[in-house]
Amino acid sequence: MVYLFLLIGFLDKKNVKIYINEHNDVYVIHNLGVSIEYLYDDFIETHINDVMIKKIEEAGFKVEIIPEINDFYFTDYHSYEQMVEKLDSIVNEYPEIAKKVFVGTTQQGRTIWALKISDNVDLIEKEPRVRFIGIIHGDEPIGCELCLYLADTLTKGYGNEPYITNLVNSREIFLIPMFNVDGRVNASRYYANGIDPNRNFPVPDGSIGDDGTYTVFQETQALMDWSDTMNFVLSVTYHGGAKIVNYQWDYTDEYPPFYELIRKISIGYAIRNDTIFYSPSPSYIADSGTVRGYVWYPAPGSLQDWAYQWTGCIDLTVELNNNKWPNASKLPVIWDCNRNSMFFIIEQAGGLATNGEMRLLDIKPKSIHQRIPFFVGSQYDMLELQSFLNGEK
Repeated sequence: MVYLFLLIGFLDKKNVKIYINEHNDVYVIHNLGVSIEYLYDDFIETHINDVMIKKIEEAGFKVEIIPEINDFYFTDYHSYEQMVEKLDSIVNEYPEIAKKVFVGTTQQGRTIWALKISDNVDLIEKEPRVRFIGIIHGDEPIGCELCLYLADTLTKGYGNEPYITNLVNSREIFLIPMFNVDGRVNASRYYANGIDPNRNFPVPDGSIGDDGTYTVFQETQALMDWSDTMNFVLSVTYHGGAKIVNYQWDYTDEYPPFYELIRKISIGYAIRNDTIFYSPSPSYIADSGTVRGYVWYPAPGSLQDWAYQWTGCIDLTVELNNNKWPNASKLPVIWDCNRNSMFFIIEQAGGLATNGEMRLLDIKPKSIHQRIPFFVGSQYDMLELQSFLNGEK
């Protein structure tokens, strides 16, 4: 009954542009009750009903009703069935390092699958865990293709390329190519009941999300329950419709704990992707290809806010392309642009403690209360420090 009520409410909504004169208008419109789906230079795009249209117009904003876009390039993108077949083929070919993992089921009864890639794939090892999620919005399919490109690259390169072999040996990597399966099948942004998945997660301060309900729906709950058991360190959730790396918080203008670290990792992703770093979109709010979520626009109920607040996982929202569903001929180029950024995230999930000469765990104490000065940071930074210190001696 709740699902039916929500779906009927959604069907009453129209796809609109709301024109803005300055960036601060974004916060005014959001405070009027609008859930912002996309923000461009001079307008917001979203779905609202006739009552809200009137309310926005009475506040002095121009509203334009626009047709729903359905000219998607389905050819050469993986359908749900093809995605599952692809995962099965990878597992069958590389059973020692690849395994399908059940995450949950959708409202229409489809299974949400993850692919785990690691050495000793059937074991739970004390290794940093990384998560990549594609298609949280069903009409933004590029992320699925990137997850599958990454899966192919890691499995085919294992044992052949030392760098990739080391990543797989030292990490547990989880890929969810298609989270919002029903949305992908229906070519819709939303869950089957009309709810926006990336507004349905609990908000850190306990307020209501932009989905307008405190109800956590089954796909959201499945991802939360599964993630709660996984202790992910870093995660990326892929979107389309812009070209920028977005980080915490989405629900408030306050800075998140360890803000400088989160910003550094975000810039690390962006700087390895020339299209994001040198030509971000929107450019007017970009900081080296990145943006703090609320500075762009408020989005209470996002996955990245929930993940950081309740699981400690730094989850980044990466907008891949201004076109949500570009011609599939562009996918190899988009993969090439993001490949090293994805490797960077996998690298950064694992830290290193060193005294400047060796790993802290490799030091054999000479006395019970021996004290040793040490440095802690990302593996890349610590190896660079170790090389620097050794070079001075």
